[in-house]
Amino acid sequence: LGTAFNINAYSDEPVFKTSLIEGAIKVNNKIIEPGQAYVSGKIMQTNIQQDIAWKTGWFDFNGASLEQVMRQLARWYNVEIIYENKTKEYFQGKMDRGLTLNQVLDILEQTGIRFRLQGRQLIVQ
Repeated sequence: LGTAFNINAYSDEPVFKTSLIEGAIKVNNKIIEPGQAYVSGKIMQTNIQQDIAWKTGWFDFNGASLEQVMRQLARWYNVEIIYENKTKEYFQGKMDRGLTLNQVLDILEQTGIRFRLQGRQLIVQ
């Protein structure tokens, strides 16, 4: 049928998300269409380009909270995130996954958030 989808199901994420790119999926007698996702038992609209940015070598942080950004960085760079302070920051933009962790942190620090890297621990100050 030519169905293509993306699954985001990491143990550190609060929800599992299945996004439909093309084709159709039937879940609990409901049809999911391209541009929709199945999240926590509900069908919702999603940004497919953001959902599959990882496949093209990008972090897509548009509308992402600090915690969402940090979870992605933790998985990609294999670091543990420790929060000294949490903020309600939301981010806009994309970054190349080919950047080093220090390069990414330098860019993120332009928002006023400070980071300290100690071994494999990334401390959000």
